Amino acid sequence: MPDSKDANSLTDEQILILICSDDIARQRTALKTFYWRWATPMKHFFVSKGCLPKDSEDLLQDVIVKIWRAASTFTGRGTATSWMWSVARNSLHDHQRKSLKYASDESLDLDNHDPGACETYNHELDDCIATGINSFAKSYPDRSHALELWSTGMEIQSIAEVLGRSYGATRQFLLECRRKMRPFLEPCFESDPS
Repeated sequence: MPDSKDANSLTDEQILILICSDDIARQRTALKTFYWRWATPMKHFFVSKGCLPKDSEDLLQDVIVKIWRAASTFTGRGTATSWMWSVARNSLHDHQRKSLKYASDESLDLDNHDPGACETYNHELDDCIATGINSFAKSYPDRSHALELWSTGMEIQSIAEVLGRSYGATRQFLLECRRKMRPFLEPCFESDPS
């Protein structure tokens, strides 16, 4: 078992194993390694999905707590990295749902509503895309994880290091991931037959 000086060499699978151990020092090492490795990409991901920077830090803390509590539920289906990103995605969706509920619970001043104002945000399209992305993630967790890393602005070389692939293989893999995702999103952009 690696000691704390070798913590940076831990795989994500080893991080989950150490989190489940009874040794508090090992748990701390695992959580510190997780934070060192994933804090910046996850916060970038949250911000890229519309969160404020201060909220992204809170969301990251939520992810860390959820991973700490649920590490023993990782079954080995898919990679530990994909599982961790699923926890992050779910935390983001929970945060967004709570934000929408809070906004809808606030009282509306209907007397001062401008009937000429047009809401350009399409909730149906957003829901369709979210459903497509979630279906893709369930069908292809590793490919979904790679695309999430790419969508945060992470360089292909860095993604290659995370995935354990060469730069060229990673570039090709990302192209294939985008092609595989297309059928999951196409229904959202089909024209209305009426």
